[in-house]
Amino acid sequence: MAATLNHIMNMGSESLHNSRVGVDTTGHNIANAHTPGFSRQRVNLESKNPVQYGNHVLGQGAKIQTVERLHDRFIEAQWRKELQQQGALTGESEGLDRLETLFSPEMNSTMRDRATSFFNAVREFANFPDEPAVRTNLVESGMALTQSINATHSGIAQVQEDVSAEIYANVSVLNQKLQEVAGLNQSIKELETDSTTRVNDLEDRRDGIVRELAKLIDTQVYKDEHDQLTVRGPGGVLLVEGTRASSFEMDHDHDKGIYHRLVLRDSFKQSTRDVTDVVSQGRLAGLLKVRDVHARGLRENVNTYASSLAQGFNAIHAKGYGLGEYAELQGRNFFEGSDGIGEAGQMLRISTLIQNEPDAIAAAMTPGATGDNVIGNALVKLFYEPVVAERGMSLAQHYDDFVGRLGIDTLHARENMKASNIVVTQIEAQREAVSGVSLDEEAAALLKYQHLFTASSRIITTADEMFRTVLDLKR
Repeated sequence: MAATLNHIMNMGSESLHNSRVGVDTTGHNIANAHTPGFSRQRVNLESKNPVQYGNHVLGQGAKIQTVERLHDRFIEAQWRKELQQQGALTGESEGLDRLETLFSPEMNSTMRDRATSFFNAVREFANFPDEPAVRTNLVESGMALTQSINATHSGIAQVQEDVSAEIYANVSVLNQKLQEVAGLNQSIKELETDSTTRVNDLEDRRDGIVRELAKLIDTQVYKDEHDQLTVRGPGGVLLVEGTRASSFEMDHDHDKGIYHRLVLRDSFKQSTRDVTDVVSQGRLAGLLKVRDVHARGLRENVNTYASSLAQGFNAIHAKGYGLGEYAELQGRNFFEGSDGIGEAGQMLRISTLIQNEPDAIAAAMTPGATGDNVIGNALVKLFYEPVVAERGMSLAQHYDDFVGRLGIDTLHARENMKASNIVVTQIEAQREAVSGVSLDEEAAALLKYQHLFTASSRIITTADEMFRTVLDLKR
């Protein structure tokens, strides 16, 4: 009899424990209802193995099987995948927006506007080659054009420098996240004493950090039988395995003059690897594409514009004659700086002689011929000819072509980013439906566990009364 009463008492005690854990878990869910990345938890109960008493097999109540994290790993994997795409598109779109600003038609000092003003000044010069005011206006318009080209080139270079600085900052965050994943792997390994023990909160935190990694760089994530995450990065390089993590840094190639390369320091192979060209997803991929593809391409196009303008204009101008002491002299360049040290877009300027002596501007084909404008007319025709030899375009066509492609790239990146944002929002909603905390459901769970606790305490009270009755029989 005593053994049976102890059996009842143990079942009641175990049931009280189950109820208390249920209330603890429910309270934990409620406390984290608005914690980003938190997955609600659920207490799973199972019947204990029955035991035999005499001719009967009696149940022993219930025990806690697991405290389960309501988490869908397939939704998590899809979420990480879309976050990588979103990160890349966001980084690219934001960078392209900054580049597009340099060529915005709302500005009154773009290369296109200055080139139009310079063309008009050349045409007026061809009509009135002997007018001092016209010559001065041509010099001023040319200086404005070269300054606009210089400023555009400088603006593109500044965007590249700013993007590189942002890459540096993101690399620092990336390394920190990799170390955190390795640290959480260690903590989870220490706390999970057996296959039924789950460190749910640390797993949520680790998943959140891996999602942050996915926003920065392309990642592939695997989990082993010990719940340790292995993270691989661009080109399959090993970033995290167990409690060890590799790191990234920015480096430059002195021999090639290439700066700010993304280099992986592999702590597993004790080696370094340049992964700049294999990063395909995440914000770093978008930033690298802006810096090394879009901005570099624009920079080269501006240089091509500047060198084509200078070479074409100078080739014609050098054949002509000016006024005054320059009426018998030829061979002077109007532009300079495009064929020396440095990039053409950065160095282009009006010849110092032309700036100081407008009479040195050549308009005549014949020495000493006042009113001769043959060279002036040839300079006007230059703007309609395909002077950009490698592309067979005029200067205006070349400018409109690369600026138009910039606009198309910016529009596509912006639209793709919006589409990606919608997909991410939908996946987040799916994840919330599975893992999110409903305060109404948790309130109902509290009532359930409260009633269970009351009923369990009643079992113990009943067993205690039965004990008393048995003890009273001895009196």
